[in-house]
This record gives sequence, C-alpha cells and structure tokens, in this order.
Amino acid sequence: MTSRDDARAVLDVRGAVLAGIRPAATMLIAGLIEPEMKVEIEVTALRDQG
Repeated sequence: MTSRDDARAVLDVRGAVLAGIRPAATMLIAGLIEPEMKVEIEVTALRDQG
C-alpha cells in the first residue's frame, strides 16, 4: 500500500471479501513501480485435492 491513509478502506474491503477465510495478512507502506498503483496483493493458495 502506498499510503497509510488508505489502510482503513483496504481493511474494510479485505474484511468484507475474506471474512469467512480469515487469511494471514501483513501491510507495508511502500512505493510501487507505477504511480497509479495503490495496493499490491500477493496470494499463495492451497487447492484441496479431495
């Protein structure tokens, strides 16, 4: 995330979308490559083979 000012909005959306999953999350404030980018999301998933 590029601005601490966006943290509440990001947390609200994350909570609404992922409430049932409750994934681990870490937030960092950092510059991104393109100025129009506001949030970077990295995902690692496990697919159930059953």
